[in-house]
Amino acid sequence: MTRPSAEVAMYGETADRFREVQEEIEEVRGHEVAQTRVVEDLMLLYRQHGLPYDDPRER
Repeated sequence: MTRPSAEVAMYGETADRFREVQEEIEEVRGHEVAQTRVVEDLMLLYRQHGLPYDDPRER
């Protein structure tokens, strides 16, 4: 059975930062990439390196 999809809506500065990351990934890859691919790349980086800041739940 297929799992349900997940959707995210971004607005304002968050959307702007996402587009900047997408543009950087496209420059490295040399072609346009879908937003889902950007999210996959970001999830992979998270799994490899964790959060880029201290997790406030650990305080």
